[in-house]
Amino acid sequence: MASCSKGGRPELKRCCKSAEAEKEAKNKMKEEAARGEDLEMKRRRLLMEEVERMLSVVPRALFPVPEYEPSDDPFIDELQHLLIDSALSINASTDLVKKMQAEVREELRTKGFIEA
Repeated sequence: MASCSKGGRPELKRCCKSAEAEKEAKNKMKEEAARGEDLEMKRRRLLMEEVERMLSVVPRALFPVPEYEPSDDPFIDELQHLLIDSALSINASTDLVKKMQAEVREELRTKGFIEA
């Protein structure tokens, strides 16, 4: 049975890169870094389907945040805090969706395409 050069268990077959392949990959990354290229950081244009899907999301209406009313029961206090936190979280996600959609619309208006 084949084993990994990195100390794998001999009873399992593994597909490991050879030492040469790892060196070639490192050299390629160094060359790209020297040229200023980073494949992971390259920006790409979003497909129109992705843009349409992003713009088709209908944001929720803002959730009314209840007022905190102190109670003698700690369980009720905890529930009130959880309810308030949930309402704030829902409103924050709604605001984020609206902000992202506004940015997408602005970028489409000015550049005609969206970069991811």
